[in-house]
Amino acid sequence: MTGTKSTLIFLLIISIAITLISNSMKNIVFVAKADEGLYLKYATMVSENGIKGFRDLFKDYFADKSHRITQNPLRVGFVLIASLWLKLLGYSIYNLALLSLCSYCIFLFLVFYFARKYLGSTLVLPFIILVAFSPINMAMARRALIESTINLFLFFSILLFFLLLKKKNWINILSFILVYSYAILIKEGSAILSLFFLVYLLLTRKKNKEYFSFRGFLIIAIIPFSIAGIIYTYLAGGFTQFYRAMISVVTAPEVNAYAVFFCAGPWFRYLLDFMLLSPWILILGIGFIFFYLTKYKKRDELNYLLIFSICMLSFYSLFIKNIRYLMILDLPLRLFAFLMLYELVSLLFKEKVIFWLTLTVFILSVFDYLNFYYYFVRYGIYDPVSFCFLQASHIIPYK
Repeated sequence: MTGTKSTLIFLLIISIAITLISNSMKNIVFVAKADEGLYLKYATMVSENGIKGFRDLFKDYFADKSHRITQNPLRVGFVLIASLWLKLLGYSIYNLALLSLCSYCIFLFLVFYFARKYLGSTLVLPFIILVAFSPINMAMARRALIESTINLFLFFSILLFFLLLKKKNWINILSFILVYSYAILIKEGSAILSLFFLVYLLLTRKKNKEYFSFRGFLIIAIIPFSIAGIIYTYLAGGFTQFYRAMISVVTAPEVNAYAVFFCAGPWFRYLLDFMLLSPWILILGIGFIFFYLTKYKKRDELNYLLIFSICMLSFYSLFIKNIRYLMILDLPLRLFAFLMLYELVSLLFKEKVIFWLTLTVFILSVFDYLNFYYYFVRYGIYDPVSFCFLQASHIIPYK
C-alpha cells in the first residue's frame, strides 16, 4: 500500500473516532467543582492577567488551607496552553474539553507517523484503529482535564529520547530537552520519566556509553529540571513560593480523603482497570510479553517499550492509583497486543493475513468503543477509578 493511500485511510479512521467522541460530548455533564472547573479558572486568570495571573494562582493556593488538598498551581504548562486556547475559542469548560480532543488528534498523528516507519504502511492502519478506539484515550479526549495533553507530551518525550539514542545530534538533544522540560511544566509528576531514562541507560550502557555518563545525566535530568525550576520560580514569584507549593503538592494525597479511599490499593490495581476497560488487549499484551521474552526476535524499540512499561508500572505503584495517571501505558500495551494478534493470525491463516488481522482488530475496537460508551457515556464516569468501574459493572452494589 502506498504512503498516500495509507494516510488517506488514516484520516478516515481519525475522522470516525472524532465524530464518535464529539457526538458523545453533546450531553456530557462537566464537573465545575472539581478539576475541570479549576483548570478553567486557572486558564481564565492567566489569559486575562498574563504573568500576574500565574502569581495569583500561587497566592490563591496558599490563601486557603483547603486549596492545598484539592488544587495544584504547578500545572503552569497546561494552564498556559489552555489560556491561549480559550482566548481563541471563548471561556467555557466545553471549549477546554476541545483542547483535550485536539491533543488526542495530535497524539494519533504522531503515533501514525512514527509507527509507519516501524510497521510499514499496511500494518500501521489496523494498529492505529486499535489505538484510536482505546476507551481511556477516548474518555479523556472529551473531558476538560490535563490527561490528553500530558499523554501527548509524555509520548513525544519518550519518542525523542529513543531517537536521540539512535541518532546523536544537537537537534535531537535540544528537541528532547525542550519537550521534556515542558512536559514537567504541564504535570510535575512527569519528572519520574528521568528514572526510566536512567534505568534504560544503565541496562544498555554498553550500547549507549556516550550517554551513560555525566553528560547523559545532564540531558535527562539536570537541564530539564533546571529549566522547569527556573520557570516555576519566576511564575510563582520567588523560590520560596515554588518550594512551598511543591512540598504541599507532594504531601497532599496523604490528607486527601478521596485519594485515600478511592485511589489506594496494590500495584496490580492498574492491571485490574485495564482488564475492565479492554480485557482482550490486556490478555494479548501480556501474552506477547511472555512470547517476546522467550521466542520473538529482539528489537531495540520493543526492548525500550517493554522496559518503559515495567518501570512506569513499578514507579506509579508507589503512589495513589488512577488509570488516567498511567494513561501513557495504554500505547505500548496496545502495540504488544497488536503484535501478538499478528502472530496468532499469521499462524491460523496462511492467506489474506492482513484482511483477517484487520477484521479481528475491527471487532476488538468495536468492543473497546462499546466499553467506552458503557462506562463514560451511559454511566457518565468522570474520574476513572476502580470503584466506579466496578459499580458500573455491577460487580459491587450500584445505586
